[in-house]
Amino acid sequence: MPYAQVGESRIYYEVRGDGPAVICPGGWSILTGAGHDRLPPQLREGFTTIVYDHRGLGRSTDDSSSISTVTLADDASAVIRHAGFGRVHVFGHGGLGACLSQHLAARHKDLVKGIVLVAGWAGPDTYKQAQFAMAQFAFEHGGFEAYQRYGALLIHTPEYFNDHSDEILSAKGSWGEFKSADLSALRRIQRATNEHDARDILPRIEAPCLVVHGELDVVDPPRLGEELARLIPFARLEIIPGTPHAMRTSPEGYKKLGSLVSTFFRQLEYWQAQAVSWQGAPE
Repeated sequence: MPYAQVGESRIYYEVRGDGPAVICPGGWSILTGAGHDRLPPQLREGFTTIVYDHRGLGRSTDDSSSISTVTLADDASAVIRHAGFGRVHVFGHGGLGACLSQHLAARHKDLVKGIVLVAGWAGPDTYKQAQFAMAQFAFEHGGFEAYQRYGALLIHTPEYFNDHSDEILSAKGSWGEFKSADLSALRRIQRATNEHDARDILPRIEAPCLVVHGELDVVDPPRLGEELARLIPFARLEIIPGTPHAMRTSPEGYKKLGSLVSTFFRQLEYWQAQAVSWQGAPE
């Protein structure tokens, strides 16, 4: 099993598929194994995808040191270097993945070709901080079931929740893999997510960037993407109509996400290859 060593922590990762390499930092979940199937089909079928578990989750170990989105970005860089792909594309999704990917692109420029940020934000926002506080309150005082229900209400549309509530709140539903797990590492990762603020480093990102938000996302709404796109030099914002935070529950929105991401990375591959050929052309 492949592990990248970061201090006393070991970060478990998996490499699948064929094509240009894309590392896929995600949110508060286990990303390996069946988690890989949550990536858009266009990524799974057209690219080499690198998925990994955040420290303390899944098969990754945790050394109990402080965790921030900078720490988690350095974990991602260690996975890229250990996997041996050199420069890769970055598909940062699930909120947390989009946040740590900002630091990855700013701190490890030699590793990043292009970056997609799905449902991310630049820094603290009063409304979003209040949402986080309610999630933490539910976690601490109501247990996992209360936390799962509160989160599920936010990430799905009312219509989808009404039709699929039993599935959503089951062990196979939202964050169901943590139903019987030790949640101490998850709590620390959540705090790191809540404290994320990269506004001062975003202007240093040099890789081309695509910022994507769902129109109906109430957890990470488009207004947060507007700030990201404004602060990152080579960024553009795409809003997917009729799509909530849980994009996979909107077939059309999820298909649009996969198309946007794969097209963006393919275009970068083309133009970066052209740049290399132009640099090597005789005068």
